[in-house]
Amino acid sequence: MYGFGDALGTGFGSTIRKANGEIVWKSGVWSRTMVEEHNSNFFEFSNLVHALEDMHAAGELAGHEIFMFTNNTTAEAAHFHGTTKNGKQLFDLVLRLRKIEMDGDCRIHIIHVAGKRMIWQGSDGLSCRRACPGRRAGTPDGCAARGSGPV
Repeated sequence: MYGFGDALGTGFGSTIRKANGEIVWKSGVWSRTMVEEHNSNFFEFSNLVHALEDMHAAGELAGHEIFMFTNNTTAEAAHFHGTTKNGKQLFDLVLRLRKIEMDGDCRIHIIHVAGKRMIWQGSDGLSCRRACPGRRAGTPDGCAARGSGPV
């Protein structure tokens, strides 16, 4: 299984291709309190954790190896090292991912990719509350339509 997650400003979005080939996605906005209390590294990492927690709660992760891609190097490093010197809030996210792995009988990898890859794949637009099918849309920026909801 694999997925992509992105957060930008007040928005977030993720796509995950499940083992059966189905692609699930979600996007939304952070609350005003969240935006005032956290930084971009927290939002990027938290977005990935929330997406995986939803999949775990639905029983979708058991026995699988999951590759989650992000354009945030801090999220990748925190997960890889199992700790972070960037604050307790990020460390709590590391622990939540480890708990998913233990409780869910799965293995999670967080991997950094270039922002251009996120745009090409399509998840980049979800954090801006627009569903973009990525390069397959056939348009220069990868978006066939503007606005919210599926394309």
